Amino acid sequence: MFSSKVNLMTGEVEWVTPEEIASDLQEDSDISKDLFRSQYGDMLHDTERNIKFFDGIKYAIKKVSDLGMEPCVLDIGTGTSLLSLMAAKEGVKKVTACEVLKPMAKIAKEIVRRNGYENVISVIPKRSTEMEVGPNGDMPDRANILVTEMFDTELIGEAALSTFIHAHKHLLKKGAVVVPQTATIIAQPVQSVFLSGSQIIQSDQFPFPLKIPSLWKQCHGPPSLWDIHVEEIPSDQIRGVAQPQQMLMFNFEDPDSLSLSGSSQNIQFRVTDSGVCHAIVMWWETQLAPGVILSTSPINPPQWRDHWLQCVHVLPHPEQVLEGDILNIKLFFDEYNVWFDVARNERLSRQGLPRVGRPICTCGAHMVWNRVRLSMLNEPERNSRLYTALQQILQHPSDPKTFLSQSHKEMSVIPNKVLVLSDGSLLSLMARSLGAEKVTAIEGVSLSARTLNELIQENGCGQEISVIQKSATHLSKEDVHDEKFNIVIGEPFFHSSLLPWHNLTFWYALSQARESGIVSDDAHIMPIEAELNGILVHFKDLHKIKLPVGKVEGFDLSYFDDARDIPLEAAPMVTVTMDTNVEPHPLWEYPCTAKSKIFKLLSFDFRKNVKNLQDLSTHGRVEYTKERDVHAVVLWMDYQLTDQQWLRLQGPVEPPVVGEKITWSQSCRQSVVFLPFGQKSAFQNFMISSNQSSALLHFSANFITSKGHMIMTFEIK
Repeated sequence: MFSSKVNLMTGEVEWVTPEEIASDLQEDSDISKDLFRSQYGDMLHDTERNIKFFDGIKYAIKKVSDLGMEPCVLDIGTGTSLLSLMAAKEGVKKVTACEVLKPMAKIAKEIVRRNGYENVISVIPKRSTEMEVGPNGDMPDRANILVTEMFDTELIGEAALSTFIHAHKHLLKKGAVVVPQTATIIAQPVQSVFLSGSQIIQSDQFPFPLKIPSLWKQCHGPPSLWDIHVEEIPSDQIRGVAQPQQMLMFNFEDPDSLSLSGSSQNIQFRVTDSGVCHAIVMWWETQLAPGVILSTSPINPPQWRDHWLQCVHVLPHPEQVLEGDILNIKLFFDEYNVWFDVARNERLSRQGLPRVGRPICTCGAHMVWNRVRLSMLNEPERNSRLYTALQQILQHPSDPKTFLSQSHKEMSVIPNKVLVLSDGSLLSLMARSLGAEKVTAIEGVSLSARTLNELIQENGCGQEISVIQKSATHLSKEDVHDEKFNIVIGEPFFHSSLLPWHNLTFWYALSQARESGIVSDDAHIMPIEAELNGILVHFKDLHKIKLPVGKVEGFDLSYFDDARDIPLEAAPMVTVTMDTNVEPHPLWEYPCTAKSKIFKLLSFDFRKNVKNLQDLSTHGRVEYTKERDVHAVVLWMDYQLTDQQWLRLQGPVEPPVVGEKITWSQSCRQSVVFLPFGQKSAFQNFMISSNQSSALLHFSANFITSKGHMIMTFEIK
C-alpha cells in the first residue's frame, strides 16, 4: 500500500512505500488502512442513522411477510455488512450483499462469519450493476427488498439514481420494497459574505486597486457544490433571507418516476429579510418507513456526523432582495450533480427559469484556486499585513537601496527587482502597486501561470510583471535571463501543500535561487522566518472519526477496528513521519477547547541557506489540564514577514485560553495529529491516574534538511 508525501525540495507530490517510511524511522513500520479511517467509522458511529435504518428494515420485512412472501434482501454497497446483519437478525433467510471495494468486501465477509450469519448472508465483491441473477449467477432469484445507504452530502453524487434504476430493472421483483423509500431535497437562500468569498477574487478585499477580468465575473464558478458544516458558520456570517422549502422528491420505489437528469418546478421563496442572496444552502431528508425520517438539516441537528454535511451553491451573481420580494429558485440534476438557478420575479420570463447546464468553470481561475484558497486570497486582514510588510521592504526610509556611482560620485537608487516564489499568488500585483520596477513571478503549474497572466494584463502590468512557468526549486539564471533580484517574497503557498511544513518549499526554492546567482547576497526576504506551533485540544466531535467501533446495534464489528489497526489498549506515543499520522482539517467546522497553551516545535530561518544547515531538532514538554480528555495535537505555521510584522492567521485567530473554545482561521486547514485510542477505552483517551490536576505531553521534532522530511513524536508520560 502506497502513501503520498510532498517533496519540499521539488514542491511535488510523491508516492512512498512502507519500506521507505520504516527506513526514515529506522524501525519496522506499518501504514494504517486509511481507506477505512474516516467515513466508514463515522457512519457506524451515527446512532440515529443506524437506528432508523434498522426501523426501516423491520418495516420492509414485515410488509413483505404480511403479503405472504418470503423476504429476500439485496444490500447494495454493504460496507461492513451492518444493514445485512440487521435483516438477518430479523429472520430473513437469504441476504445478498454486494460491495465494490474488495478489501471492504473481505472485511464484511469476516464480520458476517464472526456474527454467525455466513449461511444467511452472501457477500459479493462486485458493483450491483455487474451482478447477474439466475442459477449460476450472483443471486438465484430477484430480491423483493432492497436496502442501501449510498447517499452523499449532495444525495445523488454516488450514482444513486442509476443504481436504483438498474436494480429495479435487473435485480428486484416488481413492487419491491425499498429502504429508503423516498428522499427530498430542501433549500434555503442565504446572505453570507463569507460563503461568497469562496467564489471569485473580490477586488474590494485588497488594499490596492485590482481589476478582475470580465470573463472571471461571468463564470459560473466551481463545478460542484461546497460540502461544509453550515451549522458551524458563525451567526454573524450567515442568515436566511427566506424560509427553507422542499425543492424535489425522489421516489425510490417507483422506477418509472426516476431519471438520470431533470429539474424541479420553479419554487417561489418570499423574502422575509432584506439583504443580498449570496448562496443557496441545500440538505436532504429521507423516509425509511412511514414516519421514520432521517435528515441532514443544519437546524438543530440531533446527531453530529461528518459523512453527511450540508452543501452550498454560491451564486455567481448575488441577488439584492427586499422583504416581500419573490425569489424563484429552480433545482437541476444529472446522474451525479445538483445545481440551482435563481431569479427575482421581474427577471423571470413567462416560461419561468429555463434549464441551465451544470456550472462549469470557463475562466480557469476556479481550477487554479479552490474554495479554501479563494477564501484565503480574499481575507482582508491577511492582505493588509502582507501589503504593510511589503511596503516596509520597498519603501523603508532608512534603507534607500543606494550605491555610490564611481563616475559621477553621486547617489543613485537601485531599482527594486522582485522575485515571487509562491503558486497562484497576487503578491506580484501587490509589489507593482507599491512601485516595484520589475517583478518576476514563478508559477509551477501552466494553468496557474496563464491565469495570473490574465490578471496581470487586465491590470495593465504586462511590461512590469513577467510570469515564468517553472518549478520554483529548479530555477536557473537562464530562466530569468540573467536577472539578479534584490527582493524575494512569498506568502508562502504552493498548490501541492496540504500540511504546514509543505510550504517550506519556499525555503528550498530560495536557497536554490541563491546558489544559482539569481538573488543578491544582501537581498530582502519576505517572510524571514517561520514557526511550527502546536496546541493540545479536546474535540467536541471530530475525534469520533477515530474511535473504535466495537459493537453497533448489538453486532460485533470489532474486526473493522482490527483492519484499521486500532490496538486493544491506547498507545502512549504517536509518531509523524513522511506525512503519516497527520491529516488536514478546517477546524473552524469542528469545535474544540484548548487543553494547553500554544507551544513552539521548530523555527525555520529563511535568511540561511537550508542546504548548508544540519538537521533541525528540538524536544520539550507541555503541560495540559486533566479536566477533560486530550484528543489531539493541532499544528500550524506562523510567519515573520519583517522584523516588525508577523502573519499569524493560519492557527487560532485569537490567543487561546485553556479550557475555552478556540476560534480558528476560516481560510485554511490546520493539521491534526490524533493521539491513539484503544479499543477498550472507546470514549476516553489519555488520563493519568494521579491526583494532580495536570499532566505532561513530551514531544520531539526533527526536520531532515537534506530530504525535507519532518519527523515528530508525541508521548504521554
